Amino acid sequence: MTKRSWCPTAWLDEVTPVRVSSPSEALHRFDDGRWGIVCDDFRDAKATAPSDDFQIMFVEPGQIVGWSYSEGRGDFVLTIAGNGAWSLDAPMPEQVTHWLETDDWEALGDSVPDLIRIGDLGPGKHNVMAYYWSGEIPHRFEIEGECGRLVQCAGTN
Repeated sequence: MTKRSWCPTAWLDEVTPVRVSSPSEALHRFDDGRWGIVCDDFRDAKATAPSDDFQIMFVEPGQIVGWSYSEGRGDFVLTIAGNGAWSLDAPMPEQVTHWLETDDWEALGDSVPDLIRIGDLGPGKHNVMAYYWSGEIPHRFEIEGECGRLVQCAGTN
């Protein structure tokens, strides 16, 4: 099975600041008792206090936060001919929503032709990656005892 990586929908970009296997993994309880969704850099730095150096989204019990997940669909070599025709070195994967050039994270397309146009890719071989990004999936922040968690829900009540 393909590994899922979750990110708050509000933080989606070419390079996402949070990639966790479960939304609850991004929660942090601060010393003042507040809870927040913290970026990967916050956790990697073993930070403990809010700082302008890190992305933090404070959450309250009952708050709904939208999350999206991605699943990698593979790495490919994209060959573009002089006449603009293109091919991949492996079969086209199913359920791909985004293509990007491995060496240029700013070049992001919804399809291979879109990537070629946006990335201004010329004739030759290009390393590309395919991803599936879900739509927004709402999660409610809950506290049970001393533990915070984000639980998938139907949305706002």
